[in-house]
Amino acid sequence: MLGVYFAFLVGWLTITPVLAFAYRALSPERPGSRALLWGAAGTGSFLSGTCLGYVFFLSLGLDLGGAYGGSLGLATAVASVGWLFVLHVIVLVGHVVTLSLDDVRRVALV
Repeated sequence: MLGVYFAFLVGWLTITPVLAFAYRALSPERPGSRALLWGAAGTGSFLSGTCLGYVFFLSLGLDLGGAYGGSLGLATAVASVGWLFVLHVIVLVGHVVTLSLDDVRRVALV
């Protein structure tokens, strides 16, 4: 369990600055520092947990090829594309939440 905990922390602390950069530098709207920190950290934790879930899913040793006519390659591709879609949705929702947090902060200051 300690290894899983450290893997989560390493993933979380690695992806959070990348998300903060992406949400600040690549967005047409520039969120404030506080909203950016909360949004990037929250999204990073979800991404780290989801990636660990994928690793756990792969370690189960399920026969995924049976659902695709015995094609293990096709089953692996479908599972990987599905997981990448989920990761993409998490990043996009995290960006929207970050912008919403910034809007709430701006309204509270007015």
